Amino acid sequence: MHPQPRSRSPQKARGNDLYKKNEFPDAVKEYTACMEHDPENKKLLSRVYCNRAACYTKMGEMLLAAEDCDASLDRDPYYVKAFLRKGKVLTLTEQWSEAEFTYIQALDLDPHNFEARQGLEKAAKGMDNIRNTAGDRAKKAMDDPKIREMWEDCRQLLKDMQDDPNSIAVRKELDDPEVRWKLSKLREAGLLG
Repeated sequence: MHPQPRSRSPQKARGNDLYKKNEFPDAVKEYTACMEHDPENKKLLSRVYCNRAACYTKMGEMLLAAEDCDASLDRDPYYVKAFLRKGKVLTLTEQWSEAEFTYIQALDLDPHNFEARQGLEKAAKGMDNIRNTAGDRAKKAMDDPKIREMWEDCRQLLKDMQDDPNSIAVRKELDDPEVRWKLSKLREAGLLG
């Protein structure tokens, strides 16, 4: 199978010019028109979706940006720039685990890509911060005698819930409002997920 010929698209060129001028809504319109003009050219569509994702990112429309990154990758699963852009969107929305995976995919395609390496480091730090914050909250919570007492009261129930969450004994305990209140307090304290 031969690669598709590079298409020169006036809409894409206008979109690029508008993007450079920070006229993102108008750039989105041009990129969308480009997609409608040449819907069979997967390589071109991949680039245009990625460019439109950049506009949406600048406009703060992260969901639309993520959707366009995915659409870009659907049309060209080897387009590193789309992985980088998706990683950026995931980082901006603090979806650290997904960002890590996306940057790893970019590095699989281009092992020396500096932006992917930087993004992976940032995502890893974000994951570490989440782990440390949750661990600190749980540690601090266990310093509170009331929380510690609730933990001890619910310890067996938590074990039973892990072993057989649908057992009659577990369901009976979960029907008790006081038990549900204790579990909600433990969750608030960061001891339960």
